[in-house]
Amino acid sequence: FADYLTCYGALSDVVKLGTNQLTFIPEDAIKKAIRRSHDHGVRVAVGNPIMDQALSAGSQATREVIDYAAGLGVDVMEISVIARTIDDEDLADLLDYVNGKGMKPIVECGLSFAHEPVVDGRTFSKRKKAQAKRAMENGAWKILIEAEGVFENVKSGEERWDFVDDFAADFEVRDLMFEADDQDVMSYYVNASG
Repeated sequence: FADYLTCYGALSDVVKLGTNQLTFIPEDAIKKAIRRSHDHGVRVAVGNPIMDQALSAGSQATREVIDYAAGLGVDVMEISVIARTIDDEDLADLLDYVNGKGMKPIVECGLSFAHEPVVDGRTFSKRKKAQAKRAMENGAWKILIEAEGVFENVKSGEERWDFVDDFAADFEVRDLMFEADDQDVMSYYVNASG
């Protein structure tokens, strides 16, 4: 991790800690990694799985996870609206709570719910784009476009470039993040969005 920051810290805005890192690495080591990231001017984000588990346990558990992350020095908290359904009012409350703890919330959107196949006519892409717009109005820092069902776990030639173009067209590029798991997808995003 230290080598990454030394080599690429100046080119990185955010480093994402996974749920396994928060679950299995001792707290002192996590705090050290966060301090080291901050020393290089890199924000630290917590990925969705831990938030999804907290949301499954209820609002008290969710607040406890957010409080714990804030206490560690985490800068960014990812909230997914594709890993679980969250209505607009609950999402607005969650965004407000995360912002109130001094963290920046990212709302993860996508074409399909996590781990479900993309089926035309069942993607609800208009609803997801509307929810993302409301999330920005309610305090989301960025919208993350998830690769699942768009570029990831789809057959070659069946990628959904149309979804990304339609979804992103109504947002400022600075308000978006794109998940790109391979070089071709990353190159597409750079070419399309700058």
